Amino acid sequence: MRIAFLLSTALLCSLCPQTSQAQQRWGTLSGQFTVTGQLPPTKKLQITKDNSYCDKYADELIDESLVVDKRGGLANLYIWIRTPRGSELPIHPQYQTDQPAVHIATHHCRFQPRAAALWAGHQTLKCTNQDPIGSTFALTTFNNPPSGSVIPVNRQIELKFQQPEILPAQMRCYIHPWKQAWVKIHDSPYIAITDEKGRFEMPDIPAGKWEFQLWHERTGYVIGRPEWEKGRFELEIRPGKNRLKQIRLDAELFAEQS
Repeated sequence: MRIAFLLSTALLCSLCPQTSQAQQRWGTLSGQFTVTGQLPPTKKLQITKDNSYCDKYADELIDESLVVDKRGGLANLYIWIRTPRGSELPIHPQYQTDQPAVHIATHHCRFQPRAAALWAGHQTLKCTNQDPIGSTFALTTFNNPPSGSVIPVNRQIELKFQQPEILPAQMRCYIHPWKQAWVKIHDSPYIAITDEKGRFEMPDIPAGKWEFQLWHERTGYVIGRPEWEKGRFELEIRPGKNRLKQIRLDAELFAEQS
């Protein structure tokens, strides 16, 4: 399998004028992931419950395990910093205040968004039912107690997680088995998810060399290079703006397993 992964060797330094030493210790990382090659066909989901309502949105109910735009931008790929064993990452002051809740809703018989992330112990997950039918939000976790609640129409529940999870946790609906989403409960605020164009931004990272990890629901760990075990690579973050060149992944990586 050929996977082309182009990583910038020249990270951009800060474009801002001289600031205090404390401000110069933080950097922002951004980049874009794209897919090249022949993509597998997108399948429609099989609607088996509440058809009188869900069939109205049949065109929207497709397999979203692989979302790629017309230019190859790969959505819903996670990138995070792995906290060094036995230590804690420095946290930027902006994260020391109360952090906003993360939202997932069921709307038109699907979970939106498909991928979410939150900081364990600092952010809550709010699950909302925006459909006129009951829905279940069941999250499979290992380090936190499992959660699974039926939410009536126009109601919301709030979930709190004190322990980080190594991998994104899968969210399902027991009533509507085609509905699926993913939630990464992380040990720091340093995690990002690519948007519909494959772009991401991770702000206010402590300057220094850190190990990053990539994960996508279709592949699990994304192996950008053979030597990158479990999708891990090291990168030095400098104060200011840091940008990866466009990262191209071969479509064969995302082929469905038989």
